[in-house]
Amino acid sequence: INKNPLTLSDTKVIAILYDKFGSELFASQTEINNLGGFEESSFVIYFPKSQSWIKEVDVAATKIFAEPSVL
Repeated sequence: INKNPLTLSDTKVIAILYDKFGSELFASQTEINNLGGFEESSFVIYFPKSQSWIKEVDVAATKIFAEPSVL
């Protein structure tokens, strides 16, 4: 959600997955282009399918960061 009146361009959205011990398991990012003032947008972040680490993910500990650029 863009809570500002300015259009945001090339906003990086980064997600970090953690295990139950708080250790980082994996990070991935995507980009949202030209998010208008007071608009919102859905996004998808992809992670590799790997049965070896997916069972270790603590979904509640997932952190998401956004790095916007103003147009």
